[in-house]
Amino acid sequence: MNSQIQKEKKMGKPIVLTVCLIVATMGDIMNSQIQKEKKMGKPIVLTVCLIVATIIVFLISRTFPNMELWISIVLLSIIDIGFIISLILGVRTKKTSVVWFSILANGVFFILLTILIFLLAVANGISEP
Repeated sequence: MNSQIQKEKKMGKPIVLTVCLIVATMGDIMNSQIQKEKKMGKPIVLTVCLIVATIIVFLISRTFPNMELWISIVLLSIIDIGFIISLILGVRTKKTSVVWFSILANGVFFILLTILIFLLAVANGISEP
């Protein structure tokens, strides 16, 4: 009985090392897959955050009616640049659903926000003395 336990102890060390190596390799593989999934989700999260930021800028400009129009124009222009960046990040992913979502959503939001910025700039030009 003791000889069998001693054999198992001697055999156990390589097995434990092998199991540890396999677990570490699987952990690295899972981490790389998680990083790839995070990379694929960034354009979608960025698009949603930019939409929320646009709504917040509209609410702030409605809350403070005496605020200069240039502040809204500058903030919306920065958000518009964010839509371009999100579009580029989405096109660079390998998942086709993310690519299509990025092209459609960011393209539409970019065009609409650009038109709104143009109209705000025209309104600011008309209202100045």
